[in-house]
Amino acid sequence: ENLRARFAVGGADPWERRVDGLLCAHIDSKLYEDKAFLGADDAASACAAIVVMAKFLAKKKPAQAVDLELVLFDGEEALEENITPQDGLYGSRHYANFWRARDDKPKWGILLDMVGHKDLSIRLPSDTPEDLKNLVFAAAKDEGADAYFGMAATPIIDDHVPLNFAGIPTVDLIGDFTRRGWWHTVGDNLNIISPESLDISIRVTLRMIDMRLGK
Repeated sequence: ENLRARFAVGGADPWERRVDGLLCAHIDSKLYEDKAFLGADDAASACAAIVVMAKFLAKKKPAQAVDLELVLFDGEEALEENITPQDGLYGSRHYANFWRARDDKPKWGILLDMVGHKDLSIRLPSDTPEDLKNLVFAAAKDEGADAYFGMAATPIIDDHVPLNFAGIPTVDLIGDFTRRGWWHTVGDNLNIISPESLDISIRVTLRMIDMRLGK
C-alpha cells in the first residue's frame, strides 16, 4: 500500500489544498524466497533521505513543505525478475491513475532511488523532461556535486514513468545500478551505504526544491 503525507498547518486539512510538487521513493524491496535480501540502497536509502528532508522542510522551510506531497510507492519491484509492462510499478501506476484526469494534479515530481551507495553515481534517464534535467544539473553545480550526476544512455523503467504518462513531469534520480554487483543481491546491505552519498543526494534534492518553489 502506498504511503502519502502532507504537511499540516494550523489545523487545516492538508488534503483539501493543491500541492505544487511530489517527492517520491519506493518503500518495497525485492522479494526473494531463497535469500534474505535487505535492500539497504534499493530502496531504504531513498526512503531515509525523504524522512530527513521532510523533517528539515517542516522545521526550517514550512512554506515549501506545504507545497509538497511525499509519496512512498509500494510494489515497485516486479514479482518476476524484471519490471515489464505487466509486472512491477504497481503502486506508482495506481497513484498516477488517481491524478490522470484531474485538473489539480501536481506540476512536477522528484523520484529518488538508490541514492545512498558508496562511490555515488546518479544517472538520469535519457528521456528526462528537459526542464527537470536542467534543474538537476544546476542544483548539483550549486552544491558542488556535479561530478556525481550524469545521463544514462537509455530510458529507465521506474516509478517516474507512470507519473510522466499521467501528466506530472517527474525526474528520476537513480543510482547507476548497472555497474553495481550488489544490486538485487544479499550484498545490498549497510556495508555499501555512505553517509556522504546520502548527504549529497539530500542537499541536491533540497536545492532543486529551493529552485522550484523559491520560498
